[in-house]
Amino acid sequence: MAEGIVRARHGDRYNAYSAGIYPAGVDPWAVKVMAESGMDISGHISKQLDIFSERRFDYVVNMSDSPYDIPGLPPADRYLSCAISDPAAGIGGREETLGRYRITRERLEEWIANTFGISFD
Repeated sequence: MAEGIVRARHGDRYNAYSAGIYPAGVDPWAVKVMAESGMDISGHISKQLDIFSERRFDYVVNMSDSPYDIPGLPPADRYLSCAISDPAAGIGGREETLGRYRITRERLEEWIANTFGISFD
């Protein structure tokens, strides 16, 4: 979702990539909630973290409490943590699930804006 936010809102100024240790495809709930805000992530591809091992980044953002608890992070000038709960980790029906994903989208937009000083208006 974070990659989608940056690409949709500021793709002309920033390159964003996302990957994981265990990529599992693009979450259909995330696709739906992002589309509600005019962001199409349906064409995004789930990527394995190691494909970026030879590339150096300005920032690597880990979606947990510490950027150092994930092995194999690519080289970067700066490592950041964004400890926002994974909306897929919750339980409940359709409305509860959509609510978690919407909250995550909003928190990600706020975190990105505050951390990098960019506006999404």
